[in-house]
This record gives sequence, C-alpha cells and structure tokens, in this order.
Amino acid sequence: MQTALKLRHDVFLKELLHKSKRSGIDKDKFDKLCDHLIIIDKRSNTLIGTYRLQSSLHTRRWYTATEFHMKQIKRLPGVKLELGRACVHPEHRNGVTIALLWEGISAYIEASGTNYLFGCSSIKTTDREEIKNIYYYLLQNGHLSHEHRVRPKGKFKVPGMMRHLKQYPIATEEISHLYARDKIPSLLNSYLKVGAVVCGSPALDRSF
Repeated sequence: MQTALKLRHDVFLKELLHKSKRSGIDKDKFDKLCDHLIIIDKRSNTLIGTYRLQSSLHTRRWYTATEFHMKQIKRLPGVKLELGRACVHPEHRNGVTIALLWEGISAYIEASGTNYLFGCSSIKTTDREEIKNIYYYLLQNGHLSHEHRVRPKGKFKVPGMMRHLKQYPIATEEISHLYARDKIPSLLNSYLKVGAVVCGSPALDRSF
C-alpha cells in the first residue's frame, strides 16, 4: 500500500499542487478502511496506477461525507462502493492503464455484490463564473440530478452559488461544448459517458 500512497503524493501534491510532504506519501484517516487497487508494470516492477475502494461491507464512514450532505445515498439499499484517489503515473496515462483499472473495479463490484458507485470528482478551478458555467453545461446535457439531495457542507459551499441558481434556474445561453470539454477532466468525462450523474451542486475545496 505504501507505494500507492507514494504515487498519490507525487500526482496529487507534487504534480497538481506543487507541494510535498516530508513523509513522501498521501494518507488520510480513510485509507486503513479501504481496499487499494493497484496496477503494476511487470517490465519494471513499478506501480503505475491506483484507485481507492471503500465498500459499505466494511464501513459506514465516507470521504465524500466530509464535504457533502449525502443522507439519501447512505440510505440506498444494497452494497455501496465509494471510488476515490484515482491516479496514474504520468508516463502511463493511456487507454490501456485506465482499462486495467476499470477491469479491476469491475471484478471488485462482482465479488462484493456492489449495487451503487459514488465518489468525488474534481474540476481544477476556483473561479465562480467557471463553476456556474460548468454546472449549467452538466444540467443542459442531462448529466446532473438533484434526486438524491446531495449538497455541499457549510465551508465547502460556493459563495453566491445557490442565490444565483434560484435567480437563474435555467441558463439563458447554451454553454459551449468546447468550453466544457476543456474544463471537465477526462476522468469525469469517462464517468459521464458510462451513465454516471452529478448528484447536486458543487463543493469548493480550496486546499485541494
């Protein structure tokens, strides 16, 4: 597991945030409750990809619940699986590595009898106008649902977001598909392509 935590450190902290920890690993209180899916390149015996899998078979504590109110998702019947901390070594970011990760997740879903997948997916912006435009793009293209009443907790709310949505419940202009394609990461796009939906308004995590 340590090699997975090191890869996460190198991708999430060093590459994306230009920060580092003395320990050289990315770790939080949820890691010990999770299974860690890893992809190893046998040619070099190095770890090149990882996903964190947290099943309701083992816990009722979720990383997602630290930023979002999600009582209705917790109450869904059946086995639930939180996906998180997905990362791939920069030299192996290709369809083959992603396909292997999804093959591993598929095997885990079958073995655990999972009924629902959920988790956080990040978009790298703190600009409120960009956040609102991406929200409307998702809404206009059928990728957003408020059915499960997921909403951000207090300190993670986007300032002025709910006021704007109440004032302008439907965008007056169609958001450019090219604009959205540039702003929405490939990982989130891949979720949307296989039928996932965004469950409510976004959270703003400035530290991440």
